[in-house]
Amino acid sequence: MPYKNPARQRAAMLEANRRYRARKRAAKQAKQPATLPIPKPPADPARAVAQWARQALKVPTGPLAGKPFTIAPWQEDWLREALKPGIREAGLSVARKNGKSGLVAALLLAYLAGPLRRDQWRGVVVSLTGKLAVELRDAIEATAKASGIDVTVRRSPYPGLIVGPGTRLDILAADKATGHAIGADVVVIDEAGLLQEGQRGLWDAVFSAVSGRDGRLLAISIRGDGPMFAELCDRRGDPAVYWREYAAPPDSPLDDPGAWAAANPGLADGIKSARYMADAARRALANPGSGASFRAHDLNLPQAPTREMIVELSDWMPCVVPADELPPREGGCVVGFDMGGSSSMTAAAALWPRTGRLEAWGAFPSIPGLKDRGEADAVGGLYERLRTRGEVRVYQGRVTPAGAFLGDLSAILAGERVIAAGADRYRKAEALQAMEAAGVRWPMQWRGQGASAKADGSHDVRAFQRLVLSRRLRTRESLLLESAISESSIRRDSAGNPALAKARDKGRIDSL
Repeated sequence: MPYKNPARQRAAMLEANRRYRARKRAAKQAKQPATLPIPKPPADPARAVAQWARQALKVPTGPLAGKPFTIAPWQEDWLREALKPGIREAGLSVARKNGKSGLVAALLLAYLAGPLRRDQWRGVVVSLTGKLAVELRDAIEATAKASGIDVTVRRSPYPGLIVGPGTRLDILAADKATGHAIGADVVVIDEAGLLQEGQRGLWDAVFSAVSGRDGRLLAISIRGDGPMFAELCDRRGDPAVYWREYAAPPDSPLDDPGAWAAANPGLADGIKSARYMADAARRALANPGSGASFRAHDLNLPQAPTREMIVELSDWMPCVVPADELPPREGGCVVGFDMGGSSSMTAAAALWPRTGRLEAWGAFPSIPGLKDRGEADAVGGLYERLRTRGEVRVYQGRVTPAGAFLGDLSAILAGERVIAAGADRYRKAEALQAMEAAGVRWPMQWRGQGASAKADGSHDVRAFQRLVLSRRLRTRESLLLESAISESSIRRDSAGNPALAKARDKGRIDSL
């Protein structure tokens, strides 16, 4: 029955509302981790985290599930330098599967509910994608549950946050977050080497987030090709920056155990398997398309593991047919050639547009030998295999004689009508001289490289991609072309026009 006295009615409604809010506060407080005494700041934070992890944390999954959580000595050494007073930014660059995620989980739990906990501490961790952010959140949660650490995981707002006793960790995804209006004592950027220029705003925002709390930013990743991570490396002499990198020498053979050890300190600790490295290296040497991923992930070289190649090898392979199924040389051919020097490859290709048949050839000078050249270019015995298969020729001397090469190419194409030939217009004089030495009179189309709507390079890249994707190209198995595709990279101008480039300095894409 309604109150006859409006004043009593309002008072009753206010009291009911007060009791409702009190119940909500009580329920919220019941979900909060219990209040713990604030630990005394340790003199050596890295040692404190390592000791606490060994005593308080358990490995949540895998063969070591339930065992004490161990921070490796090299990880502790990095933490010691990264957490020193005065360090504003610290970078750790190391190959995949060396315990980076475990190190991040242990460090953040130490801030949330361990020896580094401070009242009202706030942290931020940024992952490359929402999926990776969730994986990291779940890894921290699993470690906390296995260890009996009292934290609360919230999955909203996505990808979530973790609350400790008087502490909070926000988890962001680089592909969805902006990072603005967040204040933090510590920011951890996971897979920082894979953040691209388009995410510079997020990087700058989370760095700004530590300004109000005099905090620090920790970036942990493979080297990748991210510009901000590379810039952090370049500033390693700054007194507010600490940088440590574990990477193979750029020209290391893929199967060099010394190179493995240089990029993978976890091999010595049993974090990563030496058998895996041996298997992965053999796979990368046998399948050139896997080389980019192995160099980026397992040798920690500065390149993108998922870079854009001119075509994917999965699209290229349907164009490869047995020699007896090659379409005929009919209707005239188009020839392209690229003149090398003492170190680069000289190469040529011929395409019969009517039938889609493609053939390619390469050449090197004899000095240095193919074995030494392969080691210098970090491709092992690839060049020797190419010669054995007849895909590469060797000419005496220190420089491949372009005239002799074109002369041999003319002999290979004897009886064929060359509709047109293409070469780099910036080396027109050298090309004409080589053609004169070879005695060939091909109708030339001089091509300019580069990425723009008007550049020949953009047109040629798109034309090659159309030929491959439409399956109008047919060639026999060619390690020369396959390795060139795997070493290729596409760079684009501001309008998105493509240009062919090398993924690494010693990559040989001449046949493309």
